[in-house]
This record gives sequence, C-alpha cells and structure tokens, in this order.
Amino acid sequence: MLDVTKTERQLYILSLISENESGVTIQDIVRFLERVNIKVNSKTVERDIDDLSVVNFPVMEEKRGKKTYFRSEKFGL
Repeated sequence: MLDVTKTERQLYILSLISENESGVTIQDIVRFLERVNIKVNSKTVERDIDDLSVVNFPVMEEKRGKKTYFRSEKFGL
C-alpha cells in the first residue's frame, strides 16, 4: 500500500474524474485507487470530492438513475 498524503490522493481523484468525460462513480474511484495501491473507502472519497469542491475545483455531480457520477474539466499539472 502506498503511503500518500490527502493532497496526493485528491490529485489522483481529480486527475481521474477530469479524464473521464462521461463521469465516474465513487466506487469507480475507489477501484482506481486500489489499482494504484492506495487503500481507501468510499466515505473518504466522498469527503475528498467535497474538499475539492470547496477549494473551487470544478467538480460536477450528475444523478443517473440510482447512481451519482462525478466529472471535471480537464486537469493537468
């Protein structure tokens, strides 16, 4: 398991949601982070997305049926 800071984890999340125009679910994000060896639960991801929104990263939320999808404009470092 990688030892990453909250900010690093949020950058992973922001990168993922900005690369997927159709949006990703919380579970998609959790699975992605696990694939890069970052262990996290869905509540943590939800808080991270809230934090990103608070600091003015344009995270958009869209309900489709029973699922919520998140996406963002293209992000790069």
